[in-house]
Amino acid sequence: MLSKDTPLPMPTDLNAAPLPEDSTIGGLDGVFISRNSEAGYQGSSCYQMFRFYPDGLVLFAYRACVDKPPTQDDTPDIHGWFNRDNPDMWRGDYSVNQNRLFLRITGYDPIHEITFLRYFRGSFCGEQMVLQEPAVRFYSGVASPLTQPVQEFLALSSVTSSIADQSLPPASKKGRNEECQFIGFRFISRPTTTTKNGQSRLEIQTNPNQTCILTYISPAGITLLTAEQGTIRADNEGICRWLFDIGSEAGTGTLIVQIGDITQSLSIDIR
Repeated sequence: MLSKDTPLPMPTDLNAAPLPEDSTIGGLDGVFISRNSEAGYQGSSCYQMFRFYPDGLVLFAYRACVDKPPTQDDTPDIHGWFNRDNPDMWRGDYSVNQNRLFLRITGYDPIHEITFLRYFRGSFCGEQMVLQEPAVRFYSGVASPLTQPVQEFLALSSVTSSIADQSLPPASKKGRNEECQFIGFRFISRPTTTTKNGQSRLEIQTNPNQTCILTYISPAGITLLTAEQGTIRADNEGICRWLFDIGSEAGTGTLIVQIGDITQSLSIDIR
């Protein structure tokens, strides 16, 4: 059991899947904050934040709640608590290859006393970053900006522009100003509660003409919408929409969305 003053183990201590062999450990130095936020308590807004260190350490503040959106002027205060000496921070390591980014983060669930790993990958360009989770853990409840499979982040302090030329091989110095590319998706609308013997609708945003796959499993464990039946192609604006039958069973059903190798499973309450 971890105490409050015990730092989380690093991914290497948990035999995590290795970072790509053709990537270079470290090289970034700064803080990124999620472009979107969700409502916190007493008027505060909650963000996700990453802090990168040149030696390959990355910190993750899953839910940083503040009274006003942080700006560059708040960076010194953020560095005061968002640092490697704070045992409450989720932590991990990262590597880069050109403008691609790979992260492994160790998290801790204090309720169930479970240490777990989360994997992210994405791209950075200028002062922006796009991150996605190839295998997003199950979650239920109301969707929020912080429970999206793909998110955009903005630099609070200079990051990509401060990479030392000696810290990366020549191939990694290319493409820093290219557009951030990704294959992933965001939820536009998703059902959390519906009624049996009816239909439900799911809508996501991805890349134009991208192949989208939806599978639906009823509370009884019966696949009512197979991956083959749920395969469609996004329109020119990157929108995929499904209208599917719920079935006659009440309980908790499962929706599985897949874009490339990005997968997310979510629950739907059927009454």
